[in-house]
Amino acid sequence: MSHPCQNGGQCSEGWGGYICKCNQGWGGKDCSQKLKPAKRFNGNGFAIYDAGLYPISLPWLNSLSFRTSEENGLLLMMEIRKVGWSRLELVNGTLVYSVGDTVRLAIPTPRLNDGDWHHASVKWMVGEIWLNVDYGQHELTQHTQLAIQGLTIGKVYVGGTEQKIDGTDTATAFDGCIEVRRVTMCQVL
Repeated sequence: MSHPCQNGGQCSEGWGGYICKCNQGWGGKDCSQKLKPAKRFNGNGFAIYDAGLYPISLPWLNSLSFRTSEENGLLLMMEIRKVGWSRLELVNGTLVYSVGDTVRLAIPTPRLNDGDWHHASVKWMVGEIWLNVDYGQHELTQHTQLAIQGLTIGKVYVGGTEQKIDGTDTATAFDGCIEVRRVTMCQVL
C-alpha cells in the first residue's frame, strides 16, 4: 500500500491520482514543502506588488494555494500591459480565470469554498491556456488568439484591491488564506 502524503498528511483518492490534506506548516502535492509562517492582515487586508515591468515568456505559469469558506473573492489580479487585467477568483465557489474582455475560463469542480486547502494553476502556452485545480484533479484547456509573449507585467494584487482600477469593477476581497510562492497570507476579521 502506497503512502504518498508526507509529514503526517492524510491521503484520499482523486481522479487518476491522490489528494493530500496536509498538516499545518506543510504544503505541495505530497505535503513535502515546508511552508513559511503566515503573513497576517487585519480587516480588509491585501498585498500589492510592483512586478517592475517583468516580461512574459511562454510557457507562463501562475499558481497559488488557498482556503476559504466564502463563495466569492479575488485571489490574484495582474496587470498585463497592452491587454488588461488578468483575474483569478472564486465566483459562487467556482474558480474563474479571466483576462480583460477576451478570455474567461470557469472550471467545473465541487465547491472550492469548503474550508480545505486547494491548489490552482494557470499556464499560458502558445495558443492555449490551461486552468488546473488540485494538481490535476480538475482541469480545463481553452484555445486563445491572445498573444502575451513579450508583454510586461505591471502591478500584482493578492486578496483584493484598493479601488476600481482602469475601468475594472472593484474586486470582492478574499476572506481566507492564500499562499503564493510559499508566502502565506491570512485575512483575520
